[in-house]
Amino acid sequence: IRTSLAEDGKEISDDALNYHGGKPGNYYGAEIDFQVRYELADVFFWTVESALLLPGDALYNEHGRAVRSFLLENRFELVF
Repeated sequence: IRTSLAEDGKEISDDALNYHGGKPGNYYGAEIDFQVRYELADVFFWTVESALLLPGDALYNEHGRAVRSFLLENRFELVF
């Protein structure tokens, strides 16, 4: 995503960095999603959603690490 020529100034390919400061990668990672929905009388709905991102090498920082991300959502709906 960003490139600097501060290292040697000869070629861009050996100085390229990703957005987090790590070396460019080719795998963003895998996401696991889960959803449970409950319906009552076709009027009330309750939904619980969750997601987990297992990052790949394209998201590593300059130390070769990436943070796992997660989402948890609880939703109540009334349809009229």
